[in-house]
Amino acid sequence: SIILLGIVIYGNTLPNGFTYDDHFQIEQNEALRTWSQFVHRTSLYRPLTKLTWFADYHLWGLNPLGYHLTNLILHILASIALYSFVWRLLRRHWSAWAASIIFLAHPVHTESVASVANRGDVLAAVLVFSAWALVATERPARWASAGACALFILALLSKETTAVFPVLLLAQRRLLPAGQGRERTPLSTDLKLVSPLLVLSAIALGYAGCKLFITWGTFGQTWGSMGHSLSGGRSYGEILITELGAVPVYLRLLVAPSGLRADYYFPSDAPLHGMDAWLGLVFVAGLITIACLMLRRAATVSIGLLWFILFMLPVSNIVPGAFFVAERYLYIPSGGFCLIGAVALDRLRRAGAPSAMRFQWGATALLAVVTLSFSWLTISRNREWRDDLVLWRATLRENPLSAPARTNLGLAEMARKNYHEAIYHLEQAVALRPDLAEPHNNLGAAYGEAGRSLDAVAQFSVAAAIAPQVPKFRYNLALAHKEAGQIDSAIRELVRVVELWPEFAGAHYELGLLYLEAGDLEDARRHFALSGRNARDEPDENGSGRTNTR
Repeated sequence: SIILLGIVIYGNTLPNGFTYDDHFQIEQNEALRTWSQFVHRTSLYRPLTKLTWFADYHLWGLNPLGYHLTNLILHILASIALYSFVWRLLRRHWSAWAASIIFLAHPVHTESVASVANRGDVLAAVLVFSAWALVATERPARWASAGACALFILALLSKETTAVFPVLLLAQRRLLPAGQGRERTPLSTDLKLVSPLLVLSAIALGYAGCKLFITWGTFGQTWGSMGHSLSGGRSYGEILITELGAVPVYLRLLVAPSGLRADYYFPSDAPLHGMDAWLGLVFVAGLITIACLMLRRAATVSIGLLWFILFMLPVSNIVPGAFFVAERYLYIPSGGFCLIGAVALDRLRRAGAPSAMRFQWGATALLAVVTLSFSWLTISRNREWRDDLVLWRATLRENPLSAPARTNLGLAEMARKNYHEAIYHLEQAVALRPDLAEPHNNLGAAYGEAGRSLDAVAQFSVAAAIAPQVPKFRYNLALAHKEAGQIDSAIRELVRVVELWPEFAGAHYELGLLYLEAGDLEDARRHFALSGRNARDEPDENGSGRTNTR
């Protein structure tokens, strides 16, 4: 029934195309083309997820259907793994079945399942739920413990946020037996089971921390580079306070998943100490209080709440990231919500005398209503992931002040050569976030495609002024100057580009052309030679080789 329901709910994702980050992660990802490129270009950052993309590419090429089929299969497997875990934990088939179908049908999972780029959440869930199922009993066999370690390693290689799993496992083993009539194992036994997993988590977190430090230098530089568009100039403390405002949003998405969107954009002038932050603090305190109060009466509820809290921590901007709220962040944490819902329905089903069929039918009917409602919402939401135009128009209907949605819709229109529409949306994005370089760069690209060279120069100039050390913006400015016939200005900007990145072949080649046109044969030969000797792609916003403007 789980497999059939999964096909019914998510079957309509199969005709969908690539959307959003799929273009960069799949269509433009040269690492997927050959094994040698994959090995050479793929870092240890979520390599298992990337390996599944590599396998899909060599099975399906760039046919989106195959990638969506893999996501569908993985989501069904995650639901089956959740069923297995809950059954081994509670020994109640009905509870396990209820938890798995609520998880399977929940609309908040559409972003993870319908988007190929977000496969890491689904793959990690399959692995961590399976690992948990192996060690959910009081005294798991040695082979089960070894298997859990192996699966946990794979989960960490899929998505590093699973590093909190050992803490949750230890809590489950210490807290749950008191309320379930199960044999209580000694603390030493539980520590012996969990210790290898804790070591693996420490290694994974240590690697992630070293990578962050090496790549960005310091935490402050990391925040400056990664979080500027998110923070609106906020301090780290203000970011955490603002993140509290996301807690009620996440809880609403779990209980009443309406108004789903690809971007939950927080305006840069949102009040930092307003009602949202205080409400979030109240909700967090309430969740912790309920978890403590339910330890003896219903320890499973405490485990479910702890499940949600622990798995939300890594995506709560403790290390600043790109978003305050994203539906995909709920994929694994929502398992705790599904567990609580299933246990509550099962208690209702078993209320009263054994012969009181009204409770059994009532609980089953309530589960059916929830499942049907969630399924309908999910099927409807899947259609909005059909292509970029549909996705971002739907996002703007829910969140018209989203600069990322305006940007992505503008880029989608530009890809279809609808320059008038593209310019409209990209101008709106600039108006919403004039402090960021990327919206100006995108608008400049649209002006250039529409033949408005001087307007393109103006926008690229603003982008270069905001981020003077980013080669891409100066390179685009140079090309706009060239298109406008401003050769001296183009040469000046290209010289600055090669100073910032001496190995940038494209800039050397353009300089060679301009010097040749100006009659400076010596400089032309020099830059043509450098162009041939340093064959590198164009830089992205961090100078790392990405050519598109997303």
